[in-house]
Amino acid sequence: IIQAMQTNTSIQRFLLDFSKSQQIKSEIIVKPELYYNDMLIPANLVQTALSNPASLAAMLKAKESQLPSEVQMRIKCNNLPKNDVFSKSDPFVVLHMKAQATAKFQMLGRTEVLEDNHDPVFSTLLSVKNIDWGIVTPEYPQLRFSIYDSDDITNANQQLRPEDGLGIFSISLSTLVQAIKNKTSIYEKLTKFGSDKIHEKATITIEPSFVNTAGPLVKSKDKRELEISIVCKNLPSADTFSKSDPFCVLFYKAMTTSQPDFLCRTEVIEDNEDPVFNTKLIFNDFDRAVSGTLNDQVPQFVFNVYDSDDISTPDQFMDSKKGLGWITVSLSNLLCAVHTQSTLTYTLFEFSKKPKKLKSTIEIRPCTLR
Repeated sequence: IIQAMQTNTSIQRFLLDFSKSQQIKSEIIVKPELYYNDMLIPANLVQTALSNPASLAAMLKAKESQLPSEVQMRIKCNNLPKNDVFSKSDPFVVLHMKAQATAKFQMLGRTEVLEDNHDPVFSTLLSVKNIDWGIVTPEYPQLRFSIYDSDDITNANQQLRPEDGLGIFSISLSTLVQAIKNKTSIYEKLTKFGSDKIHEKATITIEPSFVNTAGPLVKSKDKRELEISIVCKNLPSADTFSKSDPFCVLFYKAMTTSQPDFLCRTEVIEDNEDPVFNTKLIFNDFDRAVSGTLNDQVPQFVFNVYDSDDISTPDQFMDSKKGLGWITVSLSNLLCAVHTQSTLTYTLFEFSKKPKKLKSTIEIRPCTLR
């Protein structure tokens, strides 16, 4: 086990029969990892951690003080409310920061305006710069993301009015840093302007990252971005008087026994049972992900297709009985399709305890890996 941790590899063994203690065809795969205070210890520090824990603690404390002084965030929202009479909202996001409990919120930046869009993906990155890690606490600095509807899409400095507010979300900087270390995104519901009420459907996704990342605990050895096209055909109708309004939610499972981690959600395509979605998969540590592909089952992606009228909260993604279909795809199959420029075709399964195959199909077309 120690050798596997030092070489960042998995252990693969055949199981033994309980009664006769004889080897059988079933296999078990174990990926051991060493943690210290919820932080993953890299392979090159495993020996130090086991032989001299005090030295490791001092080393990790020094590394924490060397964190990059800038955090940047990519923002996207889904199911924003309609604020205009004759068209969809024209949203943009404004970032404010409150350094201490007694301080006031100060504006750090804003995104571009996306016209007629209730599921915007903003290209402008919002940033927190010149961070002094010595004064960062679990609660402060506090970041506030305010989404507004634009009255004048040509005016980048228009006045911010509460009546134009579409939703608010607040989070501490330390929580964002923890998400970077865990290589996860922040996905939450928005709060309504002027109240503590939560929007039923409006959500925000924040993808944080360090600028000029340093240190083995947070360094991304090989970050890759995979663009894929998802084509669904013959989806079942979930609405009485119209076709379904489908969208796809992607999850990632590092091991077959692990819980799926939310990756991304596509846009909603209204009244369409043969939708085509385009999205991106982000690998923060591509080398490590590929090293886990020992067989067809590890690791894998979960593609869940839903009708937009059925899903109102993020917690329902994996439990909804009204989904249109799901499928799992191994990372090894996806990478093979990338290299051969081929299309993966699967039959969707229904959402039930004993899932049956549907007549619906899904095609996954990897486009570009960079």
